[in-house]
Amino acid sequence: MKENGIIPPISAHSTPSGIAGRLSYFYKLFGPSFTIDTACSTGASALHSACRSLQFGDCDLSVVTGVKYLYSSSEFHRTSVARMTSPHGRCATFDKDADGFAPGEGCVTLILKRLEDAVRDGDNILFVILGTSSWSKWFKTMD
Repeated sequence: MKENGIIPPISAHSTPSGIAGRLSYFYKLFGPSFTIDTACSTGASALHSACRSLQFGDCDLSVVTGVKYLYSSSEFHRTSVARMTSPHGRCATFDKDADGFAPGEGCVTLILKRLEDAVRDGDNILFVILGTSSWSKWFKTMD
């Protein structure tokens, strides 16, 4: 079925907001499935959300993936003009003198379970998350 040159099942799942649902469908995953976009803190926000979902019993296993791809030079130009990038070209994460971010690319995927479930199942435990938090500090970058 084609309407105005668009195939509905493909177009509905090719937007950033539809990617998580499409992957859940393909891999037959159940439970919360959504895309988070909070700029530089997207990965941390996704991790926080996944931990909360495990904590509150929304799921028993969570797949958290963060991807950053610099698809064009115009993206760097826009963030530079908006004074979002560090004039020193480096990040100062958690530093009182933080003055912006330094663009980069990367991808990471974490498979998370509650600790007691991972121990019970004999999983190879690489790390334990003791806590997460989420907040915004946009006012600092706009000074």
